[in-house]
Amino acid sequence: MKKLAFAAILASLSTATYAQQFYIKADSLICTSEKSYDEQMQYLAQGVKKYVSGCGSTTKKYQLVMLDFNNYSASKARIVENGQVIWFDQASTTVK
Repeated sequence: MKKLAFAAILASLSTATYAQQFYIKADSLICTSEKSYDEQMQYLAQGVKKYVSGCGSTTKKYQLVMLDFNNYSASKARIVENGQVIWFDQASTTVK
């Protein structure tokens, strides 16, 4: 039993060692809601280069806490620095 508990502790420590830190790149499109992100994608798909209400771009690189990582739609995260929840394209992230 003690060996099993020790192995479980070692396994959790090794997982923590490899925890990734996510960042969103400077000049990345971000939106404050999934609805505004979807609307912004419609604008871009139709060649309209204008931000919709609730969307803009980052001015610098920000560390993120990933809340929902989505390869096919908007990913959701919280910016560590200011607590803002954002939706964005996961291609805008870097990992440290």
